[in-house]
Amino acid sequence: MTLQDVVNEVFLRVGTTQTKAAAVITPSRVMDLVNMGLISMRAEAMRVNPDCFKSILSAVTLTKDTAYTLPDYVTYFTDVRDSQTLTPIRRVDYDLGFQGRSWGYEVHGRQLFLRNIGQCTVDIRVETAWPALHYGTAQAGSTAGITFATTATAGTIILTDDAYNRMRVVAHAGTGLGQSAFVTDYNGTTKVAASTWTVAPNNTTQYGVMPPWDEICDELLVYSALSRFSQEAFREAANKDPIYASLRMAFEQWAARQNAQGRPIARNLDSELVSGFHGE
Repeated sequence: MTLQDVVNEVFLRVGTTQTKAAAVITPSRVMDLVNMGLISMRAEAMRVNPDCFKSILSAVTLTKDTAYTLPDYVTYFTDVRDSQTLTPIRRVDYDLGFQGRSWGYEVHGRQLFLRNIGQCTVDIRVETAWPALHYGTAQAGSTAGITFATTATAGTIILTDDAYNRMRVVAHAGTGLGQSAFVTDYNGTTKVAASTWTVAPNNTTQYGVMPPWDEICDELLVYSALSRFSQEAFREAANKDPIYASLRMAFEQWAARQNAQGRPIARNLDSELVSGFHGE
């Protein structure tokens, strides 16, 4: 399944509901829903396997008192180790009480600083995130890579180096139709995603960026987007239909009473009633 297939499938399945909900559905809106769902799917993947997004930034050179900024696709780091010995390097932030007495690294937001030693080559253990997905028409390509669109048809192209590393690019129309390739390196300035293709993509190739999972999981994106749309559709209906508005009020009052009595309600009105909304 390509990203375009995902979007088309969402359109197909919400076709009757969008009229009833008076909701505006466009390819860009569907992409927003897909990307919001992707965040939820990442959280679920981490629940099943806490290590699935862990990675290593290898052989990073830190220079004394010079900022090293973590890439945008890194959510946080766990530790810093010497690349040769794999020995953990001490964190020496002033607010931890070291005040310059030891060598090591200091952290300010997304920046790391080496203190009290000239230079060190390190491995930084990090946790990463999937970038937002998009699809569009390539600017150019070769058997060694593809240049992403000038402007995405839907979604937003990230201009940060390495943001799409390990992601899957699927050609859904034009030259190379049906091919897919994994990104090994991404240049955010040129938008070139290094990847291996049997038939070189070109400026007729329509592509989409997908998560690096098995294709059998692509259907999950459809259900994830539909779930997000379902909640929005119900909220839209509740704003226009006094019956749904009354149901919302009744549910929220009941939930408030349960919360007050120490029985917190994890569910919400949208998830409780959306199946009924679609089943009418």
